[in-house]
Amino acid sequence: MLATIGRLLPLALAVALSTTPLLVTVLLLLSPKQRWSAPAFLAGWIVGLIVVTAVFTATLTWLPPADMTALQPAIGWTEIVLGAVLIGSGVWKLLHPSPPRLAEPAWLNRIATLGPVSCAGVGLVLNIRPKALVLGTAAGLALSAHALPLAELVICILVYTVIGVSSVAVPVILTLASPQTMIKPLVALKKRIINPSQTVTVVVALMLGALILGDGMTRV
Repeated sequence: MLATIGRLLPLALAVALSTTPLLVTVLLLLSPKQRWSAPAFLAGWIVGLIVVTAVFTATLTWLPPADMTALQPAIGWTEIVLGAVLIGSGVWKLLHPSPPRLAEPAWLNRIATLGPVSCAGVGLVLNIRPKALVLGTAAGLALSAHALPLAELVICILVYTVIGVSSVAVPVILTLASPQTMIKPLVALKKRIINPSQTVTVVVALMLGALILGDGMTRV
């Protein structure tokens, strides 16, 4: 189980460093509906992450051992492709950095007006973005690498989820506990996310891509 958790850690950190769910969280926490909308978004984000990870894991984890042995090369090539995609995206961002935004996107203002049900839906939907699906696939492959008992498999998914949602959960908890104290940090964080440095994104994509690609090469 520890080996599986070790494989999941960099993937969970990549989920936690995703800027889109964090930006949505900050916007909701700065809105008048923060007490209900932000926790609802967090709940949707958590449920969506667990469901996506479980779906990608289930079909591989519960296959007979003989089938898993036969599938190792296919899993390896899948990881190689995923790793290459992440490395390619990192190189693309390095060569084509995003220009600073002169104005805030219109959708930022719309997010702040959403109710709890809509916010929960946004949290669910964000788990089917291309980047989220790539990470979900990689997590499923890591979880299926060993024939873990169901209890250990559930623990691994929970560890992955806790780390992955931590960047959203911590601001929500701190803001609900002390709203006034968190206003300035949230405003500063919002400005930083809207015009982010490309360095962190590029480094994460390259390192994670290299890790997944290298793991795939050991299977083929």
